[in-house]
Amino acid sequence: MQRRITIALLGTALAAILLVGLGVLGLASIGAERDARERVIAQLDAVAELVGQSSDPAERGPALARLGDAFENSTIAIGRLDASGALTTNPRNGSTQRVEPALDEGALEQVRDGEPVFTRVGGDLRGVQQLNGRNGRGNSVVIIQRQVATIGDEARVWFLVSAGVVLAGAALAASVLARRFVQPIRRATAATNAIANGDLGVRVPVDGNDEIADLGLGVNTMAAELERGRAGEQQFLLSVSHDLRTPLTALRGFGEALEDGTVTDTARAGAVISHNANRLARLVGDLLDLGKLEAKQFRFDIENFDAAEVVAATAAGLAPSAAERDVELIIDTGSPVIVCADPDRLGQAVANLVENATSFASSTVTVSLGSEGTEAVITVADDGPGINPVDLPHVFERLYVTKLVPERSESSSGLGLAIVRELVGAMDGSVQAISPPVGGTAMVIRLPLAD
Repeated sequence: MQRRITIALLGTALAAILLVGLGVLGLASIGAERDARERVIAQLDAVAELVGQSSDPAERGPALARLGDAFENSTIAIGRLDASGALTTNPRNGSTQRVEPALDEGALEQVRDGEPVFTRVGGDLRGVQQLNGRNGRGNSVVIIQRQVATIGDEARVWFLVSAGVVLAGAALAASVLARRFVQPIRRATAATNAIANGDLGVRVPVDGNDEIADLGLGVNTMAAELERGRAGEQQFLLSVSHDLRTPLTALRGFGEALEDGTVTDTARAGAVISHNANRLARLVGDLLDLGKLEAKQFRFDIENFDAAEVVAATAAGLAPSAAERDVELIIDTGSPVIVCADPDRLGQAVANLVENATSFASSTVTVSLGSEGTEAVITVADDGPGINPVDLPHVFERLYVTKLVPERSESSSGLGLAIVRELVGAMDGSVQAISPPVGGTAMVIRLPLAD
């Protein structure tokens, strides 16, 4: 890749040199042509003025010779123009010499109108103009042929030398730039290959703040997120394994006791088995619900309803379980608040938040409802120890386990907050956790009000 970049940069430099060189040559040629034409016009006017002042050929000849000496790189002749547009001159020996090429009809008409006409003859510029001397005939013309300046051999040599120097510098710069471009990309490629092979601890050195540095930062961010996700997944599996192991151990123990006939209180054994079976069912149900939510397979029946009724009924149904943990549940829904959502899913989200708050609360959980602008605001607050600022942005993640683990009630699966986030998001709402430094936590749901 480095070689391809170097060749591409060299090709670009060579193309630029050629374009600039051709442009300079073209502009120089245009300038030389313009300069030659201006000089020929001045010379034609000078000859016409001389012929107009002198009608004696004997006097006019030496004067023209002097003008010819004055006009460097030019030849002067006075001739005639026939009807076909052919030019002829009369040298001093009296012979007639035909001048090629002949003028076309348009140029012939232009000359007869007294305007100068220019043609190219090889590398020379030829100017033809009608003479209107005092005794001159109407078809007499002055012919001046002037060499057009060209770029000399020395200039071409210097151009080639400068082009070589520029190419050498471009080759050095291309090599340096190619190495600078390619090395970070190679490091990023090596890092992504290592990540694909399972090494999530690899990082790409990042220098500067350009697009290549952004690529390195992107790879590092991806690796960090994958590493954190793997750690969270491992912790999640450990947590779920623990939640499964406890009820399964109880079920197996009481099942073996019943099989051996060592249980005297069968009613109590049945209650324990039923309780742990319900706990397993709750855990499996939460896992299935979360999977359906993330796969967008959950059904929502969106309608307009009074959120106050749903929130109050849901919270009141959890008051007995909160009382068993010596937690007071305060419900403050106030006036009706009409929202556009699914009432059953809203009740499920509120129930999960209340259960979570009850697990952390010291003595009180408050459920309140209000509205702000175009949104209904449902707040579930507890007076517990609060959430570590490091954990706060991650509490709704499925695989995240907070550093502060409460003495969770046996009915909890630990997936409640992740389910809340998915439920509320599917209803075009949002949920956030607020934990001030003084302690306590507030979970806030925002849903759109009905139109």
